Amino acid sequence: MQIIIDYAEKILEQTSERILNGDIEVKPAKFSEADDACKNCVYSALCNFDKAINPTLTPIDGKPAEIISAMENFNNES
Repeated sequence: MQIIIDYAEKILEQTSERILNGDIEVKPAKFSEADDACKNCVYSALCNFDKAINPTLTPIDGKPAEIISAMENFNNES
């Protein structure tokens, strides 16, 4: 659990630094062709994200142990 907490803290720190530096790029996650983060978003009218021309984030596909290992590697690199 500590690996996940450390990972979340590092991602939050990086994201907050980017926002404070003026980077407010919208990049929602896309889970499948029919399901994405914009599907139920109440702010879609404000952000004007166009899925046809803008890239989305694709979640890591893998077994839980592989994902935890990737998080641990990220924690050790940063």
